[in-house]
Amino acid sequence: MQRIEESELIINSRGAIYHLDLRPDELSHKIFLVGDPGRVPVVSKYFDRIEIKQQHREFVSHTGLIGSERYSVISTGIGTDNISSFGTYGFNPITREKVKLEWVHRGSWIAACAIDMPAEDMTREGVEITGEGVKPEVIEQVEEMATALEIWTNVEKALKWGDLYGGCIAVMMVQGQDYSTPLRLDTIGKGQFKGIFVLDRWHVRPSLNDLVTEEGPFLGQPKFYTVDESSPGLRGYRVHYTRVLRLIGIDMPYDQTLTENLWGESKIERLYDRLLAFDSATAGAAQLVYKAHYRVMKFSGFRDAAAEGGDIYQHFAKFMSMLRTFQTLEGITAIDTDDEFVQEANTSFSGLAEALVHFGQQLSGAMQILLKSRLNGSTKTLWNIRLQQSMRAAKTEILKMRNSSEELKLAAVGIFRLIQILRMNRVEKLLFFMILFINR
Repeated sequence: MQRIEESELIINSRGAIYHLDLRPDELSHKIFLVGDPGRVPVVSKYFDRIEIKQQHREFVSHTGLIGSERYSVISTGIGTDNISSFGTYGFNPITREKVKLEWVHRGSWIAACAIDMPAEDMTREGVEITGEGVKPEVIEQVEEMATALEIWTNVEKALKWGDLYGGCIAVMMVQGQDYSTPLRLDTIGKGQFKGIFVLDRWHVRPSLNDLVTEEGPFLGQPKFYTVDESSPGLRGYRVHYTRVLRLIGIDMPYDQTLTENLWGESKIERLYDRLLAFDSATAGAAQLVYKAHYRVMKFSGFRDAAAEGGDIYQHFAKFMSMLRTFQTLEGITAIDTDDEFVQEANTSFSGLAEALVHFGQQLSGAMQILLKSRLNGSTKTLWNIRLQQSMRAAKTEILKMRNSSEELKLAAVGIFRLIQILRMNRVEKLLFFMILFINR
C-alpha cells in the first residue's frame, strides 16, 4: 500500500488523525455518517455499550458495541448532498445508444407517442395539390401513384426514425441511374421513379470529409451517403445528397453535430430525465396502492427468529408463504392459536393524481403534445376538461407543426410550380417533383 504523505495526513501527538482526533483502534470498520454533530448521540444511544467518545471541531465520533458487533458514528458537519443537486447537465448522449433508444421506444408508450404521433399526424393527409390550371384528373392520378408507391407511408417512417435516432435519409429511387451522380429531373424517363427507400443513420455512412461546397441550403452537409452492407436494400450504394430526403431529429450547433457524425439529436434524449421521473412516480404510486390494504399480526419470538436466522427463520418464512396461500378471497386468514391478529386497515392517499399530472405536463411540454387530448387520452371526469375544445386545440397544434416543418412547408411551395411539369404529361414526374421539393 502506498504511504500517505505527512502533509496530506496530519497526525497529532497522541497518534490520532488531526481532524477527527481518532486513532485506528478507536474506529470501527462499520461507520454511520450523520451531518449534524447533535445526531451522533441520537444514534449511539442504541449501542449496548459506548467505548470511545471524541470531538474535534465539528467532528463528533462515538464507537461502541451492539451485541458483539462494533460500530462507529461520526458527524461530517455538512450532511449529504441535496437530492436535487443530482439534476445536473453532463455528458449523457443517449442518442448514440441505438439499442437503448429502441428499447425505450418499444417499451414506453410515452416515448412511442413522442416519436410516432407527430409523424403520423403530419403525413396522414399528405399535401394538398392546388394551383391555377392544374386539372383535377391529373391531381387524382398523382395521388393514386403516391398511394401505390407508399410515398406518405415512407415519409412518415422517415420522420419517425429521424426523430428516434437523430438522423435518417429517404433515398429517391430512380431505376437505371447512377446514384452517386447529382439528380437531374430531365433525365427521368416514364416509369423510372420507384418511390423512396428509408434508411436510418445506423445503416448509412455520411462523407464527413467531403461536404457540399455549393452555396445554398445544403452547404456544409455531407455530399455522399454510403449504404452499409447490413442495410435491407441498396447495399454498398454511394448516394449523392441531391437524391435523398435528410431528416435529423433535433438540430444542434455545428460542434455538437460533429460528435454525432453530422447527424442531429434524438428527441428521446431531451425527454429522458423526465421520462425516468414519470416512470418512477407511477411505479411508486402503484406500490402505494398495492400496500393500501394491510394486516398486522403478532408472532411470539419473531424478533429472535429474524436475528438468529438459520432454520428457525426459514421456518417462519415458510409459514408466511403458506399463510399467503391460505388467505382466501372471502377474507379468511388461518393463524396459530398462540398468535394474535392485531388489526386490519385500509389506507387512502391524497395528491397522487395531482403529482402524476404534473409529471405528465412536464413531458407534454417537452414533446409539444397536448397532455389531455393526445398523450393520455381524454375523459371529462379524469381531467375535468371539455373534449371537443381539447381536440380542436390538438388539431391546431398539429397544423402549426405541419406549417413549421421545413420539409412539408417547402414541399407545398414546390407544388405551385407543378404547371411546368404538367406539360411533360408524365404523372410520375409530377409526383417526383413533389417529393423533390419535400427535401428543399
